[in-house]
Amino acid sequence: MRVFVGLIGVATLCVSVSAQNGKLTASEVNRITSEAYARLRAVSHHVSYSEEESSKVGNTERGLTINEITKKKADGSFHTIRHAIDGESKSTTERIVIAGRRFIKSNEQPWAEEVGVVGGSGIGGPPGKIRAFSSMAKVDRDERINGTVADKYQVSRHSVFERSDGKTDISDSFSHYWIDNSGRLLRTEIRRRTKTGSDWEEVHSIWDFRYDLDIKIEVPIK
Repeated sequence: MRVFVGLIGVATLCVSVSAQNGKLTASEVNRITSEAYARLRAVSHHVSYSEEESSKVGNTERGLTINEITKKKADGSFHTIRHAIDGESKSTTERIVIAGRRFIKSNEQPWAEEVGVVGGSGIGGPPGKIRAFSSMAKVDRDERINGTVADKYQVSRHSVFERSDGKTDISDSFSHYWIDNSGRLLRTEIRRRTKTGSDWEEVHSIWDFRYDLDIKIEVPIK
């Protein structure tokens, strides 16, 4: 059960923002991190990603663990190896996207080229409206992450979303971003909990970024 709540353009928003360590708002943190992500996308880099997810829908509880390694070039090509444990099921998926071509390798199967692959449907959760939203932002200066001095920007958000089906989603998220003195994003960490009635979902995700201009990605099928 993944719930994504749109927060932009809602006129009835009730916003409360507080800041620490100087004048800092959630929107300012969003601007700073957006600029850092733009710098990241402009160069070749490695990404180490991990996710722990647990949820309960009805009488069914579920646990999911994901570990993923990606190397990505500035031209958009990438090579990803993803290991997932979903309950008692384990899987390994490897993907390469290069020069407009997409390749996939699942578990012990050979490489295959994906043809006619399109993006997601764009269908989100049920429609509704936000009844309350609050955020808090702060920055901790001169922290150390993976041996590098960086500022840690933090944003916490709380939202109440009334769905058109009569249910209410209550969501809390805590986002941390480590950015060094040159504006490079080094790590992102997000914790999110969403509750709908007696159903709930908790997700903890971490992205570590390492910059490398010499990344090479090759077509796996000649």
